[in-house]
Amino acid sequence: MLFLEGPIQTGKSTLIRKCLGAHIADCGGFTSQRLIDADGQTKGFRLVPAAKPLTAPAEEFMSIEDPKHSTDSDVTFISDAGIFKWFADDGRVITDQSVFDTIGVSLLRSSARYPLVLLDEIGGSELLCGEFRKTLDAILSSSKPCLGVLKLAEKAERLHSHYLSDDLSIAEYNALLRHTITDGGRGEVLYYAREREDAEEVERQISEFIQSIFD
Repeated sequence: MLFLEGPIQTGKSTLIRKCLGAHIADCGGFTSQRLIDADGQTKGFRLVPAAKPLTAPAEEFMSIEDPKHSTDSDVTFISDAGIFKWFADDGRVITDQSVFDTIGVSLLRSSARYPLVLLDEIGGSELLCGEFRKTLDAILSSSKPCLGVLKLAEKAERLHSHYLSDDLSIAEYNALLRHTITDGGRGEVLYYAREREDAEEVERQISEFIQSIFD
């Protein structure tokens, strides 16, 4: 297993896809797709199969949003569309983590038939979703090769105040996830930011990991 961590919007997902090239079509798992409006602003995030683009137009979803609707109506809309976070025009941030226990679990289970599982990204509030967390843990504990992006521990810590849990905190789940990935040298977590001096070395390690699977 090989995962990248680092500051947001520093090219982690883009680098992975660059290294994968045409092999992206041979990956199971999922991608957190950014939905962009006509002005280039982020309107939401949608859970999609790994081979889907990193960004997509938000236009087809924006007509559904109506500030007059109740929160329950909004949650139904985003869940059906696979959207787990939506930034409404009236300032609300609408979330539906249940997407991970439905679409997320389905994408993880179907990844068994692929030579590589792409997980972009994990380590955040989705870990509070019990069925998703169990399914993810089963994959990471198996011999299936995995490649992806892991949320920074300090960012997971900051999420705790926004998502309450009767069990462990997001930061604690993030720490357990890291242990599962790296335990016994089974996997590695690399820090990446495109401006760092070791950026090319990280890219080389990703390429070698991918080559070891597909060659």
